Amino acid sequence: MSAGPPPWSRRALLQGCAACAAWTACGGDPKGDPGTGRGGEAPPAGDSGALPDSGGAEDPPVDSDCVGEDVDTTGWVEIPLADHPALALVGGASVIERPDVLLQAILVHHRPGCYGAVWRVCTHGACILSWVAAVDAAVCPCHGSQFALDGAIRVGPATVPAVSFRVLRRGDLLLLER
Repeated sequence: MSAGPPPWSRRALLQGCAACAAWTACGGDPKGDPGTGRGGEAPPAGDSGALPDSGGAEDPPVDSDCVGEDVDTTGWVEIPLADHPALALVGGASVIERPDVLLQAILVHHRPGCYGAVWRVCTHGACILSWVAAVDAAVCPCHGSQFALDGAIRVGPATVPAVSFRVLRRGDLLLLER
């Protein structure tokens, strides 16, 4: 005797699992308010608590190795820090979408004054990646691939590394090499 089909579809189950994994990876707390993802705390002033702009720890003085004063940055993409407030803090991440230069990236402030960027499209299934600070990686919501800031694959099924970009800071501007 057959038990019959389950009361849910495979697609609905996978979508639910992906949503739960993303919510948990982004700081969701089952005891808190799921609307904030912060265990019931309200987001700090000026922070909606939602990606694409996620903050980090306090920012010590700029690391001089990341300024790149003697690098020719002709043709690099200029990104004003003022447009991405989460990048003011170490650990902060922000999505950079610049259709004018065909750029879609995740920019991360990984050390005091030092930034890196990774292409925002997964090399496995072309899904849109999100930065998850808890695992220090760009994570694909479709199949779970994870990429380090240098583009290296941390978790498959992706077999091709993500494109990474060199980023330099000059005053209140970030310069991203294309």
